[in-house]
Amino acid sequence: DRYAARVPVEGDSAGLRITAARLLEGPAGRELVVDAASDRPMQAPDLLVEGPAGLSFSAPKTSPSASPSDVVFRSQVGGPKRIALAGQEVTLTLIDGERAIERHLRLGAAGP
Repeated sequence: DRYAARVPVEGDSAGLRITAARLLEGPAGRELVVDAASDRPMQAPDLLVEGPAGLSFSAPKTSPSASPSDVVFRSQVGGPKRIALAGQEVTLTLIDGERAIERHLRLGAAGP
């Protein structure tokens, strides 16, 4: 079924990988940075972020990488700073055209 083929899969079976996720904290606020890779050049990469209640994540901006198969996503974290994100689990859905994967990650402490 063509719709079932579009459901995100767990792991790397779609040829997509989330290689790192980190939380940064600076004067502009908190930012989630996610590194992604593909087995072929990405055409239309996008990232959906789901996290703890009370927090929101902006539409990510992408930064090119050394390889056309890699991309870096940057998403601003909105919501009260009293809601901790470090140690919390987020769900990341990486999409590139017809391919999509989903990954659950627990974030470490924020860095500068």
